[in-house]
Amino acid sequence: MSLRSFKIENQKAVVLAEVATVPSVMVIAGPNGVGKSTVLYAVKNGAGKLDPADTRVIYQGPHRVLRRTSVQRRWLGGPMKWLQDLMTSGGDVSGYEGLNFQNSQRTPDNVDEAGSTIKHTLGKIENRRLSLLARVVDRSVADKKTSLDISSIPIIYEPLQTLTKHLLPHLIFSRIDFDNEDNIRCLWTRTDDAKIIELDIDDLSSGEKSIVVLFLPLLEDQIRERLSQFETLATKAEKPAADTLDRVVLIDEPEQHLHPDLQAKILTYMRTVSRDAHVQFVITTHSPTILDQAFDDELFALFPPSSTPGENQLRRIASNAERLEALKQLTGSAYFLTTGRVVVCIEGEPRVVKILV
Repeated sequence: MSLRSFKIENQKAVVLAEVATVPSVMVIAGPNGVGKSTVLYAVKNGAGKLDPADTRVIYQGPHRVLRRTSVQRRWLGGPMKWLQDLMTSGGDVSGYEGLNFQNSQRTPDNVDEAGSTIKHTLGKIENRRLSLLARVVDRSVADKKTSLDISSIPIIYEPLQTLTKHLLPHLIFSRIDFDNEDNIRCLWTRTDDAKIIELDIDDLSSGEKSIVVLFLPLLEDQIRERLSQFETLATKAEKPAADTLDRVVLIDEPEQHLHPDLQAKILTYMRTVSRDAHVQFVITTHSPTILDQAFDDELFALFPPSSTPGENQLRRIASNAERLEALKQLTGSAYFLTTGRVVVCIEGEPRVVKILV
């Protein structure tokens, strides 16, 4: 875990929010206006202790917008522009050729347009893939080879296909389509009534697009690795060292646009990613579904400031799994435990009184 701890003081509604040990997946809930977005944004801006210090912090704000975009292939020249780099940068979405955003700053108080760059990002990846593929084919022709070993070519989009399979199983990621270079398409397929339908990313539902935007910055690590393998194959260069940088992903309200069934899968997917890669998640949520899926060491609540000076507003809900389960049975749902209302629990064995007649 790279984000070891954090401490936020005197920022908006937050007087003191402190965690000494941050778990691999941390879920923060609480009433509106107590400062959950403030906590995430403060961590994004350096309020946490990171170990190693070069850990990348990826920030997804609370007011995410995925606008329909028309991207021309001629805009995709120049160096790669990764979505992950945008999510870890100073917070400005300007600088994408052909894309103009009214709100360029990525802050909790502003509309976050970062997701609207996704077609531009995928287009650049495809541009690079096609360039490398052409080099491999040209070299094969120059060497007068009668056949090309297709199995040696990395499947660049396999990570995106895997994500879709797990979280959007009704869809299959297909390809990036440059047939119309004035309006490139990022295509998925869906089977309806035995008929296969192709859908551009702009035609996916808001929830489907939201899933892709939430996790593509992490999938890009795997995509980059496959591009590096392809680069080695195309140029016969020395294989570059693997990128093992740690990641801390901050997501404000991941449940946006998601059906409860999909919300229920989010934490399981995050735990899998956290276990298999150098990734840690800190999320805020109002979703009862997500809260009910959180483990005892993951679930925290942020409460309004108290009248007691120096009291920590951010507290773990239960000290162990048994206590959390008992509290959920008592109140009916984990979300009730994060409302800021007082819950009094009396523990102990019932006293039996015998009456002799």
